[in-house]
Amino acid sequence: MKKKDGKCSIFYIETLMQKCFRGRKAVEAERLRVRDHFFMTYGKHCQNVDRHSFGLDSDFLRQLLFFFNPQNVADFSALVETCRLLQQFVRESAGDILSLFAGVDYSSKYAVVNYRVKQLAYACIRAVHQDRNQLKDQLFMTSDKSSTLTILLLEAVIMLIDPGLPWSCMIVGYLLQRNTYSLLREIVLTGKESIKFQDSVGKISSLESILSLMIPHVGQRSCVCANIDPRWSFASRIFTIPFLWKLFPYLREIFAARGLSVHYIHQMALCVQNHANVLPNDIATEFPGYACLLGNLLETAGVAFSQPDCSFDMAIDFAAVATFLLDALRPMQLSDKESKEVDEDEIIAGDEMMENGLNKDLELQISNAIDPRFLLQLTNVLFGRISFVNGSYEEGAHGKEVVAVGAACAFLHVTFDILPLERIMTVLAYRTELVSVLWKFMKRSHENQMWSALSGQVSYQPGDAPGWLLPLSVFCPMYKHMLMRVDNEEFYEQEKPLSIKDIKCLVVILRQALWELLWVNPVTSPNLAECAADVFTLERHSLEFIQHRVSVVASDLLSQFPTKLDSLRFIVVGSSNCGGAMFFSGDSSARKRVDLGGRSSKERDRQKLLEQTRLERNRRLWLRQQNSAAIKIQRSILETCSFVSCEVWNLTTFYLQKCFRGRKAVEAERLRVREHFFMTYGKRCQNVDRHSFGLDSDFLRQLLFFFNPQNVADFSALVETCRLLQQFVPRKRCV
Repeated sequence: MKKKDGKCSIFYIETLMQKCFRGRKAVEAERLRVRDHFFMTYGKHCQNVDRHSFGLDSDFLRQLLFFFNPQNVADFSALVETCRLLQQFVRESAGDILSLFAGVDYSSKYAVVNYRVKQLAYACIRAVHQDRNQLKDQLFMTSDKSSTLTILLLEAVIMLIDPGLPWSCMIVGYLLQRNTYSLLREIVLTGKESIKFQDSVGKISSLESILSLMIPHVGQRSCVCANIDPRWSFASRIFTIPFLWKLFPYLREIFAARGLSVHYIHQMALCVQNHANVLPNDIATEFPGYACLLGNLLETAGVAFSQPDCSFDMAIDFAAVATFLLDALRPMQLSDKESKEVDEDEIIAGDEMMENGLNKDLELQISNAIDPRFLLQLTNVLFGRISFVNGSYEEGAHGKEVVAVGAACAFLHVTFDILPLERIMTVLAYRTELVSVLWKFMKRSHENQMWSALSGQVSYQPGDAPGWLLPLSVFCPMYKHMLMRVDNEEFYEQEKPLSIKDIKCLVVILRQALWELLWVNPVTSPNLAECAADVFTLERHSLEFIQHRVSVVASDLLSQFPTKLDSLRFIVVGSSNCGGAMFFSGDSSARKRVDLGGRSSKERDRQKLLEQTRLERNRRLWLRQQNSAAIKIQRSILETCSFVSCEVWNLTTFYLQKCFRGRKAVEAERLRVREHFFMTYGKRCQNVDRHSFGLDSDFLRQLLFFFNPQNVADFSALVETCRLLQQFVPRKRCV
């Protein structure tokens, strides 16, 4: 019986396959018949087509869309001619495209009209995609080149998806369901190599116009488009194109100004939380998808954060996405050794450290986007709306405070590991309130034992990780940066950046953290070379990396205190975490004194003295065993809290040295900016365009900062700048 049922199932499957095959052959035969009838009726070049052929009573569009094959040359020519006639008839009717397709009664026949227009729009995009290699020189042309084949097809799509038409959402929704963003991605990647920026400055290409009309359809306001799979969305398919905003500058304004960035960044954040890999295949080894996405995201973030309606939630989502993408760069960082000096205490990634395969321009895009202005905007959005009351946060704002601290610390933690610290540390330490915010949060969390509140709010680290890890990894290098530059007057009299009382609390926090990291749960240097390439699904030793990082920066910070607290004495009693194992005193002689029990004139018996000595030896051995944990902690920590006295510097010499160091630092910064300027804009400013004189460009700011009239290269750059200025702003002739 079972064999009989099996034979019946096989026979049924074979019957279905034969039926499907015969059906396909029948459809192909019917398409061939309809194609012949179409060209016989309307002509090879559609010379028999008039405006009534686009109406509901005509079979023109129905037949064309039925047999159309983008690989067929005759079909392609017929579609191009159809688009040319469509634009001609719409111009003749003063832009009334609705009556051309539907007549006077669209509401009763909208189903047929909608089907035809969406099929026509999709056919145009398919045709351009199919012949993209042959038409690559035309893909980025503007609408004024209306005689070219590509522009005729793309302008027809623009006309059909106009937001003022009743079928606009329906057409875009259908295009999204057919994964049109994937087709447009391949079109853009094919044509971007042949684009001529000098011929399209200030103009909008037809391809850019299509994208600008499609990206607002995200189901908001009056849009009824359904959400699509993130794998085929704008964020994954178009946002991962290298240097997207250079290709489409107008699209960047649309993306940032209309609040679309909130939707797409939130969509990316959901993918990060769910560990979903939605990125397409890399177009090249030096252009990984996550790096291209990061570069484009960072470039548009500054515009989005400057909007008056920029929300706190959007900043949190952005920080989460940027943190994840920056963290993916860690195994491939430091391709150029001159870009960042590695300290001996930094993470050692082993002898098999992966080489950075990123394109140099892509590296420059990412590093330039994380500039002081961007960091100021991000911190202002995260902490600007959390008010203070008597030095502490309002009770109702505590939840936002925890989320903001977690997001900011996770982002800055990976940023410190990727970029040179000297580029961003000064603006974070002196132009933001981040040090003060982090310290108040850390102090209150330490006093109230509230570290666990942060552990569950940060997706970057495991939920069971200590809550103080990320705040310390960011606070320690920032506070060390300030400590190395503050003078004695600010430190003692003004008590900046922290008061002496707060420093005592900070020492306790650092000591307890180091006890936890170096003794209770000792960590080893993570080998980042063992990380896999799948950045979405693999845990790349993030917890070990953070723990090792904190142990390094906390020790470095403690090593700075003896140079500042030269006239103070701290006596820190061993905390309960250390079991009384660590004792520090300001009197160094107290640690050298050996107490044998207090010998007196009555203790002359040698046996009693030996017994007392033996007991003392055993007691000291027990203490040594108890202090074994403290021995494991770096010697610098022990020396830090003893605070040996030193002579007070002469005030005049101090300020002279400070002034001299300041001048040297300024000259070094000017030299660095000069080298970066000529690398970016060229020795003769050949990479400068009219946008370089705008507020969003660093061209003039950098030039005016390092300019020295005695320097020949600076003089030549200034002359070329003046020439370009006169070129972009032609002189008005007097009549």
